Parts: sequence; C-alpha cells; structure tokens
Amino acid sequence: MTPLHIAIGRGYIPHKLISSCPDCFELVDEKRWNVLHFAMLSLTYEDLKILLKDPLIRNLINDKDVDGNTPLHLLATFREGLLWKIKRDMDEILKLDLDVVNNQKMSVFEMTVPSSGQLKLIKQEILKLEEAAGPYRDGIVRVQHEEPNCGGGVDRESEEEEIKEIEKTKESHLIVAALIATVTFTAAFTLPGGVIQEEGTAILSKKAAFQAFVITDAIAMVLSLSAVFAHFIMSLLMKWISTQASEYLLNCGAISTMIAMGAMVIAFVTGTYAVLTTSLWLAILTTFIGLSFFLFMFLICKGAMRRPSFVLFYTFI
Repeated sequence: MTPLHIAIGRGYIPHKLISSCPDCFELVDEKRWNVLHFAMLSLTYEDLKILLKDPLIRNLINDKDVDGNTPLHLLATFREGLLWKIKRDMDEILKLDLDVVNNQKMSVFEMTVPSSGQLKLIKQEILKLEEAAGPYRDGIVRVQHEEPNCGGGVDRESEEEEIKEIEKTKESHLIVAALIATVTFTAAFTLPGGVIQEEGTAILSKKAAFQAFVITDAIAMVLSLSAVFAHFIMSLLMKWISTQASEYLLNCGAISTMIAMGAMVIAFVTGTYAVLTTSLWLAILTTFIGLSFFLFMFLICKGAMRRPSFVLFYTFI
C-alpha cells in the first residue's frame, strides 16, 4: 500500500505527490486495489470528478482486484446514488461498463440490489478497513456512505417529485400510443380501395404499395401496443420497481411510440399512393407531403438534442 492509497482512502487528493510521481497511479496494494478503488469509497463527488478527468486514472476504472471487483463494484456497494450521478454526468467520457462481473459473477448493476447475500459479505469486508489495524490507527479508508441529493433514494422529496413527473409523462405517452393503436387497427379493416364482396379480399392486394401499407400498418400497431404494454407494466409495478426501472419502461414506450409514428406515416403514404395511381401527380404530391414528416421530425430532434434534458434521455437509452 502506497502513501497515495492511504491519502485517497482517507478522503484527500495529494496533488503534490501526484504531480511529482504521476506513475504511482498504476501501483496496487496486496488486494490489487488501485487508486480508484480507494477513491470510490472515500472521495466526495467533486473530488472524484477532478480525479476522473485524468485519462491515466480513467483507464483504471475497469481494473479488477483479487475478488474481481472493479472500482465501480465498490461504488455501487456503498454509494449507489453516486454511481448513477457519475453515469449521468460523465458517461460520455468514461463509457461505464455496468455489466462487468466479479469472481462471484455479480455485475456492477447487481451490486445495487440490497438483498444480495454476497453484497453483505463484501460490505462487511470493506467496513473492516475503517477499523484500526497495525500502524493504521485511524483505519485504511474512511467510507463515505450515500451522499445527500445524489439519487439512490436519499432525497425522498426529490424522488417523489421525479415519480410524479414520470406519471404525468406516462399519461401523455399512453394517450398517443393508444391513439396510434386505434387508428392502425381501424385502418387494417378499412382497407384502401375496398374489398371484393364475393371473396372478401382486398381489391388492391396485388399492388406493391398496398402490400407496403399492410406491412407498415401492422408494424405501427404492434409497436404502439408494445408502448401501451410498457406503460401498463409501469403502472402495475410502480410500487415495487425503482425509479430507474420506471424511467427505462417510460423510454421504451417513448421509443416504440416514435417508431410507430413513422410506420403509421409510411402506411398512410403507401395507402394513398395505392388508390391514387390513376392520378400520378396527386399520388406523388401526397407522398411528398406525407414523407415531409420525417424532415420535421429530424429538425425537431436536432433542436431538442441541444438541450441537456434530451441528451440525458438519449444517454440513458
């Protein structure tokens, strides 16, 4: 164990030591803990941000100790909220891998589950490092448990507000998804061009445009119903799932709804084209107007991506 490990483990960043010996970051102790293993337990969020800006230190974030635990495993064990905050704010440069597993086949994400028996053992082992041992009367590390206002269920008022916001968003998304499902379902039985009464088959069934209409209409209906199902599951399990899981279901529903919108537009374009082939100019004009939806969609998304909230949504999914 190096002086750098001890300093970081007690919550300090020895800048002079780092500047005079930049290679000391690569050193590990007998448990193969590097400087980030200690930092994840002991440093504040602001100090962690400073440390993680160094590319040499960032490269250590997926290094494993003798038990296969990365620094992120330790962070998830004691400071789950801080883990999500770092992922939200710094994932663009860190590229966090939450699926990496330790020797017990537990991923970083699984370390956030409080009921895990293996997690309790790891916590007990780490907490022993706070106790006096040999020359370290103050312990080797000072574990900073969950910090206020960084998520993970600590700030209850903030979490309740977030849940209410998710509920409001879910309601509007559900209305849109249900509307698309209704329209596409109705369109499937009100076929463009009508049907042959004696046979009950579509008159335009052999036209490519009509076939494209049927396929895209079916895609739009399935995706919109998938969105409705995601919102239904979220409502059903809201009391038992985490806020992150609710956001995931909300985003799944939103993505399905957006793709369903695109499929519905294509269904409209191909359906009208199929019945307007006798008036080619009108069919082409209608197609052009219908497909302009994607141009507007692109421009709206391009403008929205400049806003932080949209970037966070895009990063999460």
